[in-house]
Amino acid sequence: MIRKNVFPACLLSSVLFVPGALWAFPENHGPFEPGRAPKRFPIKECRSEVIRKADDKNPVQVEELTTGDAKFPEKIKLSWNRKTYVAVIEIMREGKTVAGPYTVRDARWGPSPNYWADLNNDGRTDFIFGFWPGGTGLAFSYYFLLFVISEKENYKRTKIFTAHADDNDFVDFEGDGVCEYVHTSFVFGYSEAAKDGKWHNYWVYNILGIRDGSLYIANEKDKRFPKWVWYTFKPNHKETTLITEKQKAKLWKEHIKKQPIFIKDTTPKKRTTPKKSAPPKKKNNNNKQKKKPSSSHAPGS
Repeated sequence: MIRKNVFPACLLSSVLFVPGALWAFPENHGPFEPGRAPKRFPIKECRSEVIRKADDKNPVQVEELTTGDAKFPEKIKLSWNRKTYVAVIEIMREGKTVAGPYTVRDARWGPSPNYWADLNNDGRTDFIFGFWPGGTGLAFSYYFLLFVISEKENYKRTKIFTAHADDNDFVDFEGDGVCEYVHTSFVFGYSEAAKDGKWHNYWVYNILGIRDGSLYIANEKDKRFPKWVWYTFKPNHKETTLITEKQKAKLWKEHIKKQPIFIKDTTPKKRTTPKKSAPPKKKNNNNKQKKKPSSSHAPGS
C-alpha cells in the first residue's frame, strides 16, 4: 500500500500511525520518475496464528507463522514481550530449529507485517519481519526490518532501520530473480544552507543488495543512486541540485551517525551476583623492611 498524501516536512502531523500494512517510499517524492521504476520483486505476507495471547499476567504473546505454500514448509515461532518490547524469532523445519533464535529490541508494536520469498533465488525460503518502533511526529513512520536470508545450509540475518517500508520497495533491477531493496532515509538539512540561502529536507534513497546471505549497499546497480530528492509541496522525483555533492556527503555523515542503515542487536549478558569481597588484611608493621639510606657513587659526591 502506498501512502497517497504525504505532507511536506514543515507541516507537523498529530496523527498517530497504527502499525499494519507498511507504506512504501512516498509516492510523490519517490526515487523513480513515473513509468521508470524497475520490476517489482514478488513477496508474500506470512500467515499468522496466535498460539498464546498476552495478558496482564503473562506479557509474552506467541505466534506461529507459515508460508501457506507446501514447497516452502518452514514455520516461524515468534514471541513478543509487550512490556520489554523484545521479540524472539525461531525458524523451524520438521519441528527442529534451523535458524535463530534471533532477538529484536525496541519492537514497541510487535512484529507486523511479516513476509516471505526466495530473495536470493536459491530455492529456499527467506523472511522479512517488520517492527514499528514508534511515530516521528511527521507524516511518515520509521521501521526496523529484519531480513533472514538463506546462505548454503544456514541462515544469516540483517537488521535495518528505514523510513517508510512496503512490498513496493522490493525490486529486481537486473532481472536475475535476485531481490534488491530500495532503502529510504529522511535527512534534515538544518546544518547546510542550499543555493537559495534556505535549509531544506530531503528523501535519500540507496539500493541494498544481497551477497552471501547479507545485505550491503549496492548503488552501483543503477546510476540514479544514491538519490537525493528535495521534499517539496509539489510532487518531485528529480535529483536535487540545491546542494553540492560535498554538502550531501556532510549531511549524510551527520545523519548516518544518528540513524544508521544497518543495526546490530546484541544479546545482553547474564547478570551475575557479585562475589562478596574478603575483608582487607591487616597490615603487619613488624614485617616492613627498613629503608636503607641511599648512597651515591657519582663523581664528586
